Amino acid sequence: MTSAYPAGENQPPVVPLRPHRGGAVLKLGIISLTTLLICFGLPSPIFGIIAWVMGTHDLSDMERGNMDPSGRNNTNAGRICGIVATITGFVVIFIAIAVIALIAIFSPESFKD
Repeated sequence: MTSAYPAGENQPPVVPLRPHRGGAVLKLGIISLTTLLICFGLPSPIFGIIAWVMGTHDLSDMERGNMDPSGRNNTNAGRICGIVATITGFVVIFIAIAVIALIAIFSPESFKD
């Protein structure tokens, strides 16, 4: 098979792939799950959203061929951890606010004349 370009002449430039950030996305996802358990969910949505957004962006770059695809599994795992921690963190925060509101509404002090 012959190439449209002779050897060494008029070949398109080779664009290097950006390195993947699979380790960083996975670490953020694990941190978001850990803070969910240790800190009662308060900081987990912050780390989870960062992992979710970074992972989604990096996976789309890998699909387009702009990023090194060797970190796809770590990136996807970190993104999934971020999604789980974000949703669970917001649920935990909502439940905590609801419990505090119910305690404030139905506390014995509120029934005194």
